[in-house]
Amino acid sequence: MAGTPVKHARGVKLLIMVGDGATPEVFTAYCTVNAARSITGEAATNDFNIPDCADPDALGWLVREKVSLSYSLQGAGILNTPDVQVFTDFLADPTSRNCQIVVDVPAADGGVVFAGPFHMTKFEITGDRGSKMEATINMVSDGEVTVTATTTTEFLEGKTYGALSSAPAKGNHHKAKAEHEAA
Repeated sequence: MAGTPVKHARGVKLLIMVGDGATPEVFTAYCTVNAARSITGEAATNDFNIPDCADPDALGWLVREKVSLSYSLQGAGILNTPDVQVFTDFLADPTSRNCQIVVDVPAADGGVVFAGPFHMTKFEITGDRGSKMEATINMVSDGEVTVTATTTTEFLEGKTYGALSSAPAKGNHHKAKAEHEAA
């Protein structure tokens, strides 16, 4: 009896891309995220201990009500030094930026795009004697994140991509870049 193999994809097919805030918005998969990467969805809950009215001495059961959703991203790898200024600007920016996280496989195989505004909450650079500098970034969602089927599997042909899906807009996402270009 032949089994059904799991449909799988290489780790590099999980892309974390940050929007530039322009119209149309262009998303970039920064080279620093060249090793570990992840997206995590979480639901916050309120917990309630439900007593047994017929037997007040019995242990109650804990029930939960979901109250909110959020996503977080992590990326890491050998530091691409030109990315340092981009990431420090994003970390210092009080506004969120549109991001797209792509599971870069055909939609029929589970390919999706997570899209929404995110804040960068951590940018870390490490280095040890005898090795290369490495970096880690963390981001958290800032409002709704949509999940839609992918429409193409050609994201890795370049590092910069046009709009892949409609992410909720939120404020001026790239104020520092616009001010720099105007100067």
